[in-house]
Amino acid sequence: METAAYDYLSLTLGKREALVLYYRLTAFIREHDAAGFARFMAFRDGTLKDHALMGFVLGLMMDRHRGVLEQFLA
Repeated sequence: METAAYDYLSLTLGKREALVLYYRLTAFIREHDAAGFARFMAFRDGTLKDHALMGFVLGLMMDRHRGVLEQFLA
């Protein structure tokens, strides 16, 4: 997850920080973007690596909720 955060945001995070960010972002998507959450659930399966999941979430946030993502990172 921390690798995806760096790849997408050029942000260096530790493992715990990246995990916290991932859960905060997925909670936001679940509560405020039903279509995005449906896409995330369809994308998610047991074979995906953490990097791919974080990349999907960050990509979704960058495309659809850039302002909110910036608030989470502030």
